[in-house]
Amino acid sequence: IRVGAPSESEMKARKDAFDDAISATKAAMQEGIVPGGGLALLRAIDAVEGSELADHNRELPRAERLIRAALSGQPDNPAVLDSLGWVLFRRGQERAAVPLLERAFRLYQDGDIGAHLGEVFMKLGRPDDARRIFTRALASDPDNLYLAETARTRFADLQAPIPPTRLDRGADTAI
Repeated sequence: IRVGAPSESEMKARKDAFDDAISATKAAMQEGIVPGGGLALLRAIDAVEGSELADHNRELPRAERLIRAALSGQPDNPAVLDSLGWVLFRRGQERAAVPLLERAFRLYQDGDIGAHLGEVFMKLGRPDDARRIFTRALASDPDNLYLAETARTRFADLQAPIPPTRLDRGADTAI
């Protein structure tokens, strides 16, 4: 099974989600628990395929159907919520994308999700909300190149925070 993505971090997130689905399905089968006969694996495949189509802005109605099918079995999966929000954005349904992307970002403060939500806010003419989301996402995922590039494209002054070089404990005190 091949998994691709436009950025290294997005590919890692997709591969991790796919590996989790495969592991969960195998474990359930070993324990004799097979709700839907491997339906989790099929939904994971739908989510990955739909996300790929959305990322490349191709076959968006089909991408939406695949992602909605995946979401029906994983309603709290932030990667799937993000994918559906992104495909809706790509289809010109920015307002419908916002609650999905906000929920995904609350569940998992990933840089790619933050970049998507920030882009939607910019399209809706909400730059203050976009800046807030980009800032939070950069703080939680400072190594995400896709996020850094997207945020800098919109706000030249935004960048990932630089972590402290050492822990400054202050003066030692005795009780």
